[in-house]
Amino acid sequence: MCVDASKPSGECCATCPNGRNCRIPSTGEVISAGLPVYRNGMRCECPPQSHALPGIQRPEHYTAVCKEVATTTPPFTTIP
Repeated sequence: MCVDASKPSGECCATCPNGRNCRIPSTGEVISAGLPVYRNGMRCECPPQSHALPGIQRPEHYTAVCKEVATTTPPFTTIP
């Protein structure tokens, strides 16, 4: 499943020329399935996909899931 499917002339069905992918909702950027990306302190990845999903795909099938990445500040140390 992909967000940039196209139906070649003379073909019966749409194909995914760039492979499985999804879209980051805040930016509209298309990312590849199976590879998380990091943007603006967020880790985004495509939801699990199945090629066997019937019918019209719903937004939750092709919208990336983004979660804030926890950042930690290294402890302040002094060398005696």
